[in-house]
Amino acid sequence: MSDPRVLELLEEILESGCAPEEACADTPELLAEVREGLRRCRRVNAQMDEMFPPSRNKRGPDGRGSAGRTGELPKIPGYEVEAVLGRGGMGIVYRARHLKLNREVALKMILAGPYARASELARFGREAEAVASLRHPHIVQVYDVGDLEGLPFFTMEYVEGGSLGQRLSGTPQPAGEAAELV
Repeated sequence: MSDPRVLELLEEILESGCAPEEACADTPELLAEVREGLRRCRRVNAQMDEMFPPSRNKRGPDGRGSAGRTGELPKIPGYEVEAVLGRGGMGIVYRARHLKLNREVALKMILAGPYARASELARFGREAEAVASLRHPHIVQVYDVGDLEGLPFFTMEYVEGGSLGQRLSGTPQPAGEAAELV
């Protein structure tokens, strides 16, 4: 990758699940290179799945083994995990109930499960710390940080209404509605 922006765009695509065309809307000259990088990432993921097939003893945070093949939800002490809300390139977010406080939360875990690299674990920790340091009525609050058998997770305020991607569904919004949403 000759341009460092390509890596940033690839991370955005993997985190959000958006299409390369969406990520490259402001930098269309990088689209071909981003598409090629995404193809390489998918190839590497497929190779990793072949090298490290799912095992009954090594489940990822979504309860689906390293390649994510069953629909089983994780069992996390103190929480009742109810459903998958979304997946990105690095994490998976569940709707859960914090049992002691009897409140709904969004619970995020690292998607790589037991195969997460140290750099991924560090980045995940930085994300939790960064979000927890923000105070604004339009930014969800981090409630808890924990660890399940070596896999970090954090819980956040649960906000109903779906994701921004679902709300926009790839369609440009009128200026007034976009400003109100932001």
